[in-house]
Amino acid sequence: METTKENLGIIVPAYNEEKTISQVLDQILPLDFVSQVIIVDDASTDGTSDILNSYEHPKIEIIKK
Repeated sequence: METTKENLGIIVPAYNEEKTISQVLDQILPLDFVSQVIIVDDASTDGTSDILNSYEHPKIEIIKK
């Protein structure tokens, strides 16, 4: 019997999460079963957008509102 890995997409809402967004992504991205991370930055007014822009990872898609 062949074992297959499940693929999971995760949506991360982010509004003014400058203090926590790196911790969240650093926990999620290494997981083998996570195939996509969609981050929705809802017009953050702190440094959240700058932090997100620094991440270059094939699993990440950033949506800015």
